[in-house]
Amino acid sequence: MLFILVMDVLCHIINKAAEQNMLQPLARRALRHRISLYADDVVLFLRPSASDIEITLDILQLFGTASGLITNLQKSSVLPIQCSEDDKVFLQESLPCQISEFPCKYLGVPLSPHKLTKAQAMSIVERVADRLPSWKADLLTKAGRVILVQYVLTSMLIYILLALELPPSVLKAIDKIRRAFLWKGRKDVKGGHCLLAWPKVTRPVFLGGLGISDLQKLGWALKLRWLWLQKTEPEKAWSFFPIQAQHQVQSFFAMAVKTVIGNGKNTSFWTDGWLLDQSLKQTLPHLYSAVAVRARKRTVFDAITDGSWISDIRGALSVQVLIEYIHLWKLLSDVELQPEVEDLHIWKFTASGLYSTKSAYEALFIGATQFDPWREFGKAGLRGNASSFCGLLPIIDAGQQTDLLKEALTNHQNIHFVIKLKKQ
Repeated sequence: MLFILVMDVLCHIINKAAEQNMLQPLARRALRHRISLYADDVVLFLRPSASDIEITLDILQLFGTASGLITNLQKSSVLPIQCSEDDKVFLQESLPCQISEFPCKYLGVPLSPHKLTKAQAMSIVERVADRLPSWKADLLTKAGRVILVQYVLTSMLIYILLALELPPSVLKAIDKIRRAFLWKGRKDVKGGHCLLAWPKVTRPVFLGGLGISDLQKLGWALKLRWLWLQKTEPEKAWSFFPIQAQHQVQSFFAMAVKTVIGNGKNTSFWTDGWLLDQSLKQTLPHLYSAVAVRARKRTVFDAITDGSWISDIRGALSVQVLIEYIHLWKLLSDVELQPEVEDLHIWKFTASGLYSTKSAYEALFIGATQFDPWREFGKAGLRGNASSFCGLLPIIDAGQQTDLLKEALTNHQNIHFVIKLKKQ
């Protein structure tokens, strides 16, 4: 706790220097995030200018003298973002640090301004494969392997899937490792060794699968968290950044969240489900296509105030657009904003109305065919709808066994065989 309090002082010093214009702005729009702290890992965002570098070095020296936490510049590194070759030369001359390239590893995650390639993400696959040699797979049942696959191999990826979008080829390589260990306890396996198709294995238990998470769907469910936090906690430092989520994730989020309007300042007019239990983009597609692209990001407050949504409609209006326009006009006539009340966002798939990864993941299987007979697996005795009786009689007392055999012989004419066992 003391260490955290001390490091928080460094964060305040950097922010104070930025507020007093001692450090140049990072971009045209004000960015509130100049420093990232986690334990003893520190990331600083600076412009490649002599004044910024000099002031930053002075701050680090002052902080080190006061706290005893001296910065080792020789062990630090500089990662240029959109810097010219002249800027890189200047940084090399001004700082006694190594000039590195992306992707870089920070807090165990390979970070890059661009999507990771398969080659850059192969270290993640290797880390998963490295866990297998230490396990005695031959001494484990398949049920034991299922637990290791789900709660070890899959859990290793949750932190990474929460932050990154891994290439499909990488997910396929990890699935190959998980599948091979499940069926044969090895890193590689042939198709003939697999007793069940992998898509069926990765279905939830209540749908007849083994409950091993589908990595693609798990990644989608985890990334929904960022959209939820951006909507429900807009005060977070990163909330104003555009979140690069897949189209499937954005569409699912628009369907999964219902909004009760208050002041309308935290709800998108066109893309949030606040008026018809789904977004106006979905219910009024022709009208939405006629809206200017920049205006599609308006909040409900901005759109309704002075009727701004009307002036956002552009181009020639077809009959369908006019019909949807009149329909929306009538709906908005009953809408009244409440200036003192914040918008309320409700997650549809939990009783509390709050997002959870489990509920999001299971919701991705809505519409899948349920396989109810899995509930009967492992239970001895005749089934209520059985039309034949094969194999061993259930282990019950002699009287019940006799009655059961009589019932089977009387009601089930297509018995194949009955085995009577005796003790030695």
